[in-house]
Amino acid sequence: MSGEARIDSPTPVPDEIKLWSSGQEQAFAALLEMAEAFFATDWPESGLRPRLDPMLVGPSGVGKSHVVRAVGQKLELPILRLTFNEWLVNGAKETPHTLVRVHMFVESNKRGLIHIDELDKFKSAHRTDWSTSVHGELLLLLDRSLQQPTRGLLWTPFMLAKLRKSFLIIGSGTWQTIWSENAKPKIGFQNKAIVAPRMIQREIEKSGIIPTELYRRFNSELVIIPPATEADYRRGAEMFDLERMARELGVELDYVNAVNRGLGARWLEETLARLLRIARKQGRQLFSPTLAPTPEKSGEPDFEFEELSENDADMP
Repeated sequence: MSGEARIDSPTPVPDEIKLWSSGQEQAFAALLEMAEAFFATDWPESGLRPRLDPMLVGPSGVGKSHVVRAVGQKLELPILRLTFNEWLVNGAKETPHTLVRVHMFVESNKRGLIHIDELDKFKSAHRTDWSTSVHGELLLLLDRSLQQPTRGLLWTPFMLAKLRKSFLIIGSGTWQTIWSENAKPKIGFQNKAIVAPRMIQREIEKSGIIPTELYRRFNSELVIIPPATEADYRRGAEMFDLERMARELGVELDYVNAVNRGLGARWLEETLARLLRIARKQGRQLFSPTLAPTPEKSGEPDFEFEELSENDADMP
């Protein structure tokens, strides 16, 4: 990949990026619009700084990380993904420290995306010195005001300017309990309640799950991916060839059940797993036999920046 963002007229998502729900498509369009505005604008150092860092919200399995990867792939940008559970503060015995990874990512690339996932785990209540330190480092990163030398790596004026102008930070989180509460059927109705994005935004703002000072570092207009609809699941099954496999095996896919279970991409993956088992019982082969992985080359670095890997915590 070139590392250069191509800011041009809107074009379709590349064929290799499969966005299977309407929510994913809308989120992709919103993130792409903000990213293109960020990378195409050379705002002055003094004066207003555009608050373009977006926050992506959706229940588990809707494909938040997948959409971020799609934006990175569209703009040919590398991605560094950070999470609360994997954050290593400066001074920790384990390495590499998270801010060291950020420094190396910024130093190694002309432009890029920094994806901070699991934002809702950066909770308001700091019960340990560790969580307090993680919170402090995250705020400094979001402000692009890192100063403290780390293992001999200096945040020089050039590096800070590069971080401010050439690296968009995208936050994401689930706020799963809020989605679960809003998806419950209303009294007197059997079908599930429709989850309105505006309602979800208000509930997230009122919840106080993450500190206000953290929430306000991002653009307040949340980019929301709602749960998949029956039409989305049908589209995903067609896109990933599940419907054809099911027909050949004499299996009927239950899309109403898919909506009720609310598993998102996990339903597609579980459906594929079920079809593979059925095919084995019928003595049929849906795909070529699995080949053993080849050994990796020696001299690999201790860690790598995310290169649009398909193996990620969040599903397509």
